[in-house]
Amino acid sequence: MAAAPPAFTGNLKERRLKDQMEKDPTEVIRKAVMRMLPRNRLRDDRDRKLRIFSGSEHPFHDRPLEPFAMPPRQVREMRPQARRALIRAQKKEQDRAAASTKDDKDEEEDKGKKMLEVKGKARKKATLGDRKERLIFNKHGIA
Repeated sequence: MAAAPPAFTGNLKERRLKDQMEKDPTEVIRKAVMRMLPRNRLRDDRDRKLRIFSGSEHPFHDRPLEPFAMPPRQVREMRPQARRALIRAQKKEQDRAAASTKDDKDEEEDKGKKMLEVKGKARKKATLGDRKERLIFNKHGIA
């Protein structure tokens, strides 16, 4: 429902949207656009340049209509301090990953060395220790 300012006190003029669309549909769009614009010096210039055509007829038949494609959004650069913190965190993560893979390799090498060391007497001692542990477990009923 559109309301016009009264010419005299108490004479408020109202018009329904359906009635206004029948009378002048361009005015409905014009008012909607104008109410969205900021109220400053440029508003009148923008209103003057706004062209609204009712129906499918318009004087720009010779120019093909092109769909508007949104330009890619430009993201603001990070502040230097935040950027350095991010880089430090990434480096830490990379160092942790490298250290964990290095530890895994070291453990595998240590296991290989232990297996090589367990020969002859050392191997017999290891088996004796294993037998003692088995006996203790069997005594307590753990098998």
